[in-house]
Amino acid sequence: MSTRLSILAVAACASVATAQACRPYWVRTLGDTPGGTLTLSLTPDSSRLVAAGGYGIGGVAYPAIFWDRGGLVLPGPGLELGIQGVGSVFDDGTGPSIYVRHSTRSPATPFAIDRYTGRAWVPANPSFYGRTDWFAAPRPVFTGEVDGMQVVFGIVPASDAHPSTTKAALWTGTRWEVIGDPSAALYGPTVMFMFDDGNGPRVHSLAREPAWGIGAVFARLDDWQWTPLPPAGGRCAKVYDGGGRAYAYVGLDAGGKYSSPLIRWDGRAWSEVPGIGVSTGGAWSVSALEVFDDGSGPMLYVAGLFGSAGGQPAGNIAKWDGTQWHTLPVGIGGWVDCMAVYDDGRGESLFLGGAEGLRVPGLPSGPLLQLVGCRGQCYPDCNNDDALTLADFGCFQTMYATKNPYADCDGNGALTLSDFACFA
Repeated sequence: MSTRLSILAVAACASVATAQACRPYWVRTLGDTPGGTLTLSLTPDSSRLVAAGGYGIGGVAYPAIFWDRGGLVLPGPGLELGIQGVGSVFDDGTGPSIYVRHSTRSPATPFAIDRYTGRAWVPANPSFYGRTDWFAAPRPVFTGEVDGMQVVFGIVPASDAHPSTTKAALWTGTRWEVIGDPSAALYGPTVMFMFDDGNGPRVHSLAREPAWGIGAVFARLDDWQWTPLPPAGGRCAKVYDGGGRAYAYVGLDAGGKYSSPLIRWDGRAWSEVPGIGVSTGGAWSVSALEVFDDGSGPMLYVAGLFGSAGGQPAGNIAKWDGTQWHTLPVGIGGWVDCMAVYDDGRGESLFLGGAEGLRVPGLPSGPLLQLVGCRGQCYPDCNNDDALTLADFGCFQTMYATKNPYADCDGNGALTLSDFACFA
């Protein structure tokens, strides 16, 4: 598209935005549901979103796919098919890459680790992952800056006799080292994050549940030694500054000592975030957290299994501004594995991944849902080709005919002829 047409398209979008208040809308991306657990990451240059661990196209399972402005991009040569994978960006000393653990067709080596450099898939440094069986392989889980250095933290087997029991470790560039005194090492870490409690940013680590009663399940890294903190397990964590104060928010499964599936850490103590109600089936958990600005300011998006937030129907997803809950016009069905923020050209969006299938009213179930926010959104560009043409009206007609929620142009909750007048 020429520069002149680009300027005209932007001007047209701006005029529409002025006449019509922007509102987020849902899009279902291509794909079916092969099962497994899905993870979402951005490539090292942030140009593509990567869905790894369980993504299907036409009944074929892929260990990873890319999503960019042009839509779906299948994995390039050098990556065997399979659905065992963890998609995260780490630097093993050769430069940042996206790492994927996948199954192979070889009985002798059922799993392999490949990394994507931005151009191609290449075998990972064997020392970075060691053995490739599920339990005994070291696994990176977090990249953070300590003492001015960018370092990778992970988990390694506590011993050959108990490979499923893990300890926190540090990647030195050539090998993994258990952090701190081995006799007092942190057992069972599953989530790590950076948090500043007023004394500078420090790495914090928590486990989903106590590891057979050994060691702390929440600790802070001080001078390369773990300091035990008031215990709390957790499934996911995200630092969010809402209401003028930053907290580390942690999502929990049902049960335990807390009366809410969302708790927060202020650097000294845990407190519950109230207001989350059980679902109609009695389920109650928080499985994914992400900070996203849908046009109404940065908020903590909370997904899981719950029926209400702040006394209002929520349908498994809601947003928290630090002091109160805000619900979305429609909820979602299915288990959310992860969330990530990425702009694929429609505008800055919140992507939700769920390998078992996610759904919203008016859209078919799929492993990846996209909530398009108002930052950079051009609603009239229905087909997302960066041009406003008659093809966008045809796209809108298709959306309307298939009862896609995008076609509710006037935002009244119903698809009527007034939506065509609104779009035109």
